[in-house]
Amino acid sequence: METNVTTQNPTTTDKASAAKATPAPLKLVPPADVLEGEAGILVLMDLVGVARDGVTLEVDKDILTVSATRPAGKLPAATFKRSFALPVEVDQERIQATHERGVLTLTLPRRASARPRQIAIKR
Repeated sequence: METNVTTQNPTTTDKASAAKATPAPLKLVPPADVLEGEAGILVLMDLVGVARDGVTLEVDKDILTVSATRPAGKLPAATFKRSFALPVEVDQERIQATHERGVLTLTLPRRASARPRQIAIKR
């Protein structure tokens, strides 16, 4: 009677187990609401489980990019990335951001010259 014995290299098995134990972070595009008004644009972005120091904002030319990292915990580890083309009328120097309760709020003010204004009629 023949017996086939298969042996595994313990190093290979250990690497496979480690890979299964720590899955790669999810790559997500966060949902966002974009609201436009006379004063500018408001962007509300869901970043649940992301700490303030885990968020990076960058403006390059006319593109605003939001990147974030969420460590593993109650929710799986994830990286978030989303970019927005900025309209010419947005004053890039005055963009503001707040992060509270998992929501990133971006305030994109219009340049003064791009805001609606009334023109007085002279006599």
